[in-house]
Amino acid sequence: MYCIVNDQISLRTLGFDGEDNEILNLEGMRAAKIESKRLYEILTSNFKTYKDKSGGSVVFVKNCQIMDEIQMHFLKAISDEYPGISVSDLSISPQNKLPVNFKDLVFKNIFLSDQNSQKGVFRVSFEDVDLSLKSLYFKFSFNAKMPVFIAINSMNTNHILSLLDYQPTMIEFSKWPRDALSGLSAATLITKIQIKSGEILTKRQFNAVSLVKKGEMLNAVLIEGGVNIIAEVKALEDGNLGDMIKIRTKDNKILEATVSGKGQAIIR
Repeated sequence: MYCIVNDQISLRTLGFDGEDNEILNLEGMRAAKIESKRLYEILTSNFKTYKDKSGGSVVFVKNCQIMDEIQMHFLKAISDEYPGISVSDLSISPQNKLPVNFKDLVFKNIFLSDQNSQKGVFRVSFEDVDLSLKSLYFKFSFNAKMPVFIAINSMNTNHILSLLDYQPTMIEFSKWPRDALSGLSAATLITKIQIKSGEILTKRQFNAVSLVKKGEMLNAVLIEGGVNIIAEVKALEDGNLGDMIKIRTKDNKILEATVSGKGQAIIR
């Protein structure tokens, strides 16, 4: 959710400083929702990338009231804590009677509890007209779903996970395990226990095997003057595809290199 002051939505609205070109317009409506896939297409066409934590859609609200602003920051905090969460039926209300000058307060920060709960209380700090800080408490409740990967096939111990073994889906937030695999990186994952078809894939079910291991000798490519120079170097850190790791050359120079494959790196 984003609070905006007029109909025009620019790249600056989404946090890209100095970018004022219009990408969307509310056309007189107070609020509008856009699917994340469509927003991604717009940003890509403007040569921008972003990490989608929206859970499927983004809402823009014009001339936010203070409760709108609280809701916006609550949703941002929840999506930061649980990337990909799709929240519905959100309800936020003050725990106690609000001060008479509530509309004059300036939002400063929001503080959520660490509990994995769909209802509870959170604290918001405000700046009062006399510049003093004031804390108020709000009750919340919501329904939500979380993205997970589930096993298509049963897998035995020491099985190397492949694209044919799992599929993405959404499950109820209350049934979501906190150690669920949220993304499958370039690391090779090998099962350390048996997994049944239909199970949610979690971190505790797998061991990760790095493409490059600390102490391993690598073939590192140095591009200099249009010429590729290959040198044997020692990895000083574990790493997977795209990771930046430290390496040591034969003349004991410590450099940084990007892992480009099994036993391979590119010196930057």
